Order: sequence, then structure tokens, then C-alpha cells
Amino acid sequence: MPSLDHEVLIELLRSDPSLLRSLLAPLGVEIASGDAEVCDSTLTAPELRADLVVAFGDQQSPDVVLIAEIQLREDADKRYSMPFYAMSARSRYRCPAIVVVIAVDDAVAAWARTPVVLDPYNEWRPLVIGPSEVPRVTNVAEALARPHLAVLSARVHAKGPDGLAIARAALQVLAALPDDRDVVYLDVIWSALDAAARLVLEAEVNFENYVPTNPFYHWALEKGVIQGREEGLERGLEKGREAGRGEGERDALRVILRTRGLTPSADNEARIDACGDVAVLREWVARAVTATSVDDVLVD
Repeated sequence: MPSLDHEVLIELLRSDPSLLRSLLAPLGVEIASGDAEVCDSTLTAPELRADLVVAFGDQQSPDVVLIAEIQLREDADKRYSMPFYAMSARSRYRCPAIVVVIAVDDAVAAWARTPVVLDPYNEWRPLVIGPSEVPRVTNVAEALARPHLAVLSARVHAKGPDGLAIARAALQVLAALPDDRDVVYLDVIWSALDAAARLVLEAEVNFENYVPTNPFYHWALEKGVIQGREEGLERGLEKGREAGRGEGERDALRVILRTRGLTPSADNEARIDACGDVAVLREWVARAVTATSVDDVLVD
């Protein structure tokens, strides 16, 4: 319970709130000259949800908490919410709390590294993992040892000089992943590749004598994500492939939404079904990985 001394000092400031301005002046802090007015002292945190929070050490009293944020693009709102993530986690877990931004390209990484000016006297910044900090996993043995790192490497470095080798390594590990994730990871990797790399991989995949151990291969073949290229293939099949790719993107989108607990409305479902543009569908799939609502995924 607050002491009488505590309450009297608060009352002094409440009775003359401009006193705060006078007390700060000797510190060289200039506060706007407008009227001072006492506001509601109840400070309620906004309803915000970080992408992922990981505690290291004893879960009841961790040594450090990391708040992971995936940034596919610049987002001005995050410069207000990310400092709150750190302060909120620090207050809750009573330990150091660090926001770690994983940026998919150099421009986004540079944006994330820019300090957030909290006020004229304090700055805050997250730790940023950009493309240069994500290992390039080209070795299949290494990919099998760290399959999730291999998939991340393929997503980040797909268009780099060794993107094809990284994608090859990542594709080798998909069959070892749980069935409810391999399809989603496949689509993320495939969407990140450029057209030339896709053509090379299509030519390399041979299902003739392959006995699949995972449904992902059937899905990939049926939906047009990976195509076995045969001599004499009729040109008319390309239209069917495009339709198959579209259906594959819609399936992947729904898997991601379901996995993340996001339920499309009837209007959302109708819009997904009606979209025949594979590029748009792939953009929706990319957004679904981090979006907080289905409307955010389908926004124009």
C-alpha cells in the first residue's frame, strides 16, 4: 500500500502538473509550453501479438527471452510495437528481453537496423538477422542435420548465385519433415525461386522409378509445382499446368491459414476460389506466414 509520503508527493504534482516542466528545466529538457493537464493514470498496453516468443533457461525464471519477428517488407507500425514487445516481455519474465528481426532481403534488414527514437533522449533497436547472417546450406548432409535451417536458407537465398544448389539441398529434406508442413515449405521454396531455377529443377526431377515415401511428392506432381519434362509434351498441357499451379497455391494457402488458426469467412473463401492469378496467389501464401488475419492476407 502506498505510504502517506508517496501520496503527498503525487498530490503536489497533481495540484500543479506544470511543476514537472520546471523540475526538468535544470536538466536541459525543454517541454512544450502548452497547458499541463492531468490525465487518467491507468496505462493499458495495446493488444499486440509478437510472431514468436522463446524463453531460454528455467521456464519459470528464464535467463533471457527472445522475441522473433519475421519481416518480409518494411512496416512503419512495427517501429511502435517492437519496443513494446521487449518491455512487455522484460516485465513479464523479469529478465533481459531481446527482439530479433529476421529480414528476407537487405533493404528490409537495413530498415530494421535503423534505431527507433523513443523520445529526444532515448533510442532502441532490435537485433537484425539479414540475408548475410543466414547460412547458405548447399550440402545435403548439413541440410539433413538441420532441415529447418535448410528451408530458411532456401527461402532467403533462392535468387542468389548459389540459389539452385541451396534449393536442391532443401528439397532433399522435405520428405523427412512432418506431413502437415512439407507441402507448405515446398511452396515457400518454390515461390522464392526464379523461373530459370524452376525449369532446371523440373528437368532434374525424375519420378519414373521413384517410390515416394511422403505425400508431398504426389502433391507436387499433381498440382504442377514440380513437373517432369517429357519429350513431345503437347503445348495444350501448359494451360492445365497453370490451372494446377493455381490449385496448388490455393491448397498451400489454406494449409497455412489452418495451421496458424486463421479461419476464412465465406467471402474470403469465394475470393480465394475465384483467383486464377498464380502470382497473386503466391503473394497471398507469403503473407499468410506472418499475417494476423485473413483480411490482411487478401488485402489488395
